[in-house]
Amino acid sequence: MIKMKPWKWALMLPAACLLMVSLLAGCASKQEARGNNGTLKLSLEVSRIFETYQVLPEYRYYYTGSVTKPNAIMGIDRNYTLDTRLWNEVVNLTPEQLKKRVDLMNGFRPPTRTFGAYILDGSGEQVGIWYSPYNDAPVAVQPDKRIQVIPHTNFRKAVE
Repeated sequence: MIKMKPWKWALMLPAACLLMVSLLAGCASKQEARGNNGTLKLSLEVSRIFETYQVLPEYRYYYTGSVTKPNAIMGIDRNYTLDTRLWNEVVNLTPEQLKKRVDLMNGFRPPTRTFGAYILDGSGEQVGIWYSPYNDAPVAVQPDKRIQVIPHTNFRKAVE
């Protein structure tokens, strides 16, 4: 066991306190910086909407990945505008088209769990719905109702 002289302990205690205060301040400032960031809130109800192939008229639908291997499908409230650089819009989506995409998503991977979720803005208001084998994605909602959702490249894949 390493023995320290008492005066060294007296120097380490303030340093440890300063480190803890810095870490706590960093966490607080991160939350303030997240002001316009949204989140996904997992929902069995949303999973059922996608898995019963319901196309809700209040949403515009998008997917990411290829047509034959989608990584995520989402519906964005028509009052919002999605930054579509990373997403493909499905215009006039039908239940048959949704079924095909959901089935492709669930069929090309080894058995995996898919997640339905509400897409929420920074204040917790619902701005869309999500369906994917990934349970998380960075979401940013601007005051002018522009939304950015970063797809699969930065996701944390859910593990059962």
